[in-house]
Amino acid sequence: MGSSSADNVDAPREREPLLAGERSEQDCRAGHATSEDAGDNLRAAIETVRKTIESTPQDHPELPAWLGTLGVLLRNIFERSGSLSDIIEAVQVNQKAVNLTLEDDPALAARLNLLGASLQSRFERTGQLSDLTESIIARERAMNLTPETHHNSTALLSNLALGYKTRFDRTGHLPDIAEAISAQRKAISLSPDHHPWPRCNVQQPRSLPRVAL
Repeated sequence: MGSSSADNVDAPREREPLLAGERSEQDCRAGHATSEDAGDNLRAAIETVRKTIESTPQDHPELPAWLGTLGVLLRNIFERSGSLSDIIEAVQVNQKAVNLTLEDDPALAARLNLLGASLQSRFERTGQLSDLTESIIARERAMNLTPETHHNSTALLSNLALGYKTRFDRTGHLPDIAEAISAQRKAISLSPDHHPWPRCNVQQPRSLPRVAL
């Protein structure tokens, strides 16, 4: 019996959450690329992953991971091009990855964080406040699924603080700044002395690490 192309392609590694102050391997390549063909290489990678997804059964266990990888690549190309269609698709594939992930799957927090990051990027492009709110909701879910002792918990909290602070800047809603301060204080309390998070200040939002991805 023949095998699908999804079975013939190495499955993507489960990604760590893309966090404030951190960048994925693809992000680093995209962010530091200076050659004129870097965008073309990203487009080629996107098409390769798209074809793999198209040939992968909906119940294949690796499908959510492939969708997450496509979402990362689409955000990378969006950061270069500013094309609204790219970030719209990134949100769509990240949402599908979350929808296909069981509640008890250890990868769910990472996929929720990817979704939150793409939603925040779309908000920054369109100014649609509902995207920012959905980003906060996704990141709150990710945080609730992450033990405080996990090495990513401080970064997740800082991402959440940044989302609340951004919404406060837009709406002036006081509970949002209270949530931002609470999340950042908790991040600081969970940070080891040598960790960079204590240098963040929610009263100076641009000093918060930029959300990677």
